[in-house]
Amino acid sequence: MSDPASTQWLSGTRVLEFSQFKAAPLAGVCLARFGAEVIKVEHLTGDPTRHYPARIEGESASFLSFNVGKRPFALDFKHVRAAEVLERLVGSSDVFLQNLRPGLLERFGWGPERIHAINPSTIYCSIQGFYPSESGRLGYDTLAQAESGIMSMTPVNDRGPTQIPITAVDAGAGQWAAIGILAALQGSRESVTLRVSLMDVAMNLVDTKGMSYFTESPGAQPGGGMVPSGNFPTADGLLYIVAGNDEHFRCLASVLGPPLADNADYARLADRMERREQLRQEVADLLTTRTADEWCTALSDAGVPVAVVRDLPDAIERHRELSPTGFLGPATPLAFAPPVEVFGSRWTDADQPGPVGSATRDILASVGFSDEEVDDLARDRVIGV
Repeated sequence: MSDPASTQWLSGTRVLEFSQFKAAPLAGVCLARFGAEVIKVEHLTGDPTRHYPARIEGESASFLSFNVGKRPFALDFKHVRAAEVLERLVGSSDVFLQNLRPGLLERFGWGPERIHAINPSTIYCSIQGFYPSESGRLGYDTLAQAESGIMSMTPVNDRGPTQIPITAVDAGAGQWAAIGILAALQGSRESVTLRVSLMDVAMNLVDTKGMSYFTESPGAQPGGGMVPSGNFPTADGLLYIVAGNDEHFRCLASVLGPPLADNADYARLADRMERREQLRQEVADLLTTRTADEWCTALSDAGVPVAVVRDLPDAIERHRELSPTGFLGPATPLAFAPPVEVFGSRWTDADQPGPVGSATRDILASVGFSDEEVDDLARDRVIGV
């Protein structure tokens, strides 16, 4: 089953995706969910994530998550006959998307210059790890976290700073690549080359924490200006409060009542910052009388930014119940719907990616290959069918 026609704005757009792991596959999923035909080009042995151990119904959970809605195409692009296939595919494609080892495609003659020589209107987009002067380095989400300063802001264990436990840099890179491609599709598309690096994305994610470097003493860790904020214990769990300004604090105090509401020492942010620990303890003492959900409702109704700190199973079940996009199961039991609500439509189950090369024959037929030519390429191990 595919998504409703009202979301298929990229119908007729063909994307050649040479990818592995998460960043470029996520960009491809974003395009596929809005109607693009995304051809997932894999080696004859398949994307490495097909073999990851976390599995659902015999398939890799990671591979399913980031390749729903794509057409599997098996190709050995290092083969001497690969050009016979790629020249026709590139000639029919609007986008060439890749995040393979830096320089690998170029070494075999498939860099942006060759792609644009075949089809000047094909948008070439690569996702790499580091800066152009470091283009030979292999990039992973955790490496970008380490070099960008993100890891330095996380809790420290006996081995030093730790990574954030989600691949936010990979996700950001995939999303920015998709945004760049979508923008380029609106333009003249004459020899457009896009490059997204994990390092640039990571520094972008640093956001206001990074800007603090320019407003505080050089080398200082960015300081927080929201008091009180953070995790607070309640009768049954943790509540995260962000009283980001005087108005938020007045709303918080109006719900928690005296002595907080009557204390003139907390009237201004500067006063609250000066008495940060004292204020935190007073808020914590007042919150122990009710549950996290009860406080969340009361404070949110009063205009306080607040959230319950949930574990992942609880968050998933709540998302399943409340989100207008939600999960897609049962056909894609691991995949969340795109987090864009299209009013008047509802996301449906996306087609799972089939076995390696399961769409190769049909795709080659679409660019003029006969069955005999496809069989010949398969015998030579140029393609897998």
